[in-house]
Amino acid sequence: MAQWRSGFSAWLAPVTVDAFRARWWDREPLLLQGRDPQLYDGLLDLDEVDRLLTGRGLCFPTFRLLKDGRVVPPESWTVPELPWGTGAVTGFGKPDAVVQHLQSGCTAVLEQVQRVVPTVARLCRAFEEALRCTTQANAYLTPPGSRGLTPHYDVQNVVVLQLHGAKRWRVHEARVERPLPSQPCAPGGCEPGALLFEATLQPGDLLSLPRGFVHVADTQDQLSLHLSLSALPVTWMDVMQELVARCASDPRFREAVDIDISGPNDAEGPLADAFEARLDAMAELADLDDTLDALARRFVDTRLPLLGGMVEALDAPVSVTRDSRLRRRTGLIHRIEVEGDFVTLRFHGRFVRLPWHALETARFVADGAAFCVRDVPGQLGDAERLALCRHLAQTGFLEPA
Repeated sequence: MAQWRSGFSAWLAPVTVDAFRARWWDREPLLLQGRDPQLYDGLLDLDEVDRLLTGRGLCFPTFRLLKDGRVVPPESWTVPELPWGTGAVTGFGKPDAVVQHLQSGCTAVLEQVQRVVPTVARLCRAFEEALRCTTQANAYLTPPGSRGLTPHYDVQNVVVLQLHGAKRWRVHEARVERPLPSQPCAPGGCEPGALLFEATLQPGDLLSLPRGFVHVADTQDQLSLHLSLSALPVTWMDVMQELVARCASDPRFREAVDIDISGPNDAEGPLADAFEARLDAMAELADLDDTLDALARRFVDTRLPLLGGMVEALDAPVSVTRDSRLRRRTGLIHRIEVEGDFVTLRFHGRFVRLPWHALETARFVADGAAFCVRDVPGQLGDAERLALCRHLAQTGFLEPA
């Protein structure tokens, strides 16, 4: 089995996941070098990238060509219009033109490659499970002696995995401390500050860059292929925006405000008192637990399922009996909620509602360990346990162990 499949801890070794979260994640860069060059074998290779660029029907903007910080006009390497079924589509790459641009030093960027490469999808899902934030992956193919982007910073936390060849990175001090998505780097990049370090990444190396740190990378005498995992963490701004959104349910926040348009406003008296009253009302409405639950629920509900094998199951459905061995589907992100007399099991936009006394059963089947249906604990009857396991297998929550 490829080492990267062992989980998030395998990519970070010798750093532990707990140490990474406590010291480096969203705080400062981490560079790991001198590791097994075969660490990422089977994840994404040059042959797969070749197929994606020249024979898989990718189109702009699902992949782009860059050179020295500028986007190569897609008109120079795409088909203007291509018949497709009963209509037509635009933006498909012309393989020969794409190759010519690569030969001239352009970098190919495959956006959100987890959408088309199952191994990368599993990698991103493992990242999401470990760090609980939305993650996507871009692949960068850069010819020798080339640079795709000028110095810039990202508004996501980025983890770089070097897959093939070598690439030199320069990492500078943060230009903006923990920028939000609404605070991106200028399109042309930015002036770098003090250099923190310079390193050439080889296969098996990892570079973690928190949002805001300015960086630039280029190749020397080798072709380079790397993955950039971009993770957007939940911030306190997200929490506050969720709290503010909840204020819309209170009519006090829907009252009109009389503003002075003739010059600077100098709020005092009744208007200042009304503002203070709204702050007090917001504090009354603020429930941190409910707010965090809402953000967590949104994250779980918007994860796309990794349902490999479900099409084959249409021809030969999985037969679940009391002797069947099952487990939670690999890469499935879920959430168990208890409210009133019910337990709700949420996963990829679906939910299963159970009576409160099924809480032990729900936790058991969601644990991740393989189990036999007959051994499922809880207060549900045999027929109810079997029906639940069959339903969860049919909806993709459980799979054969």
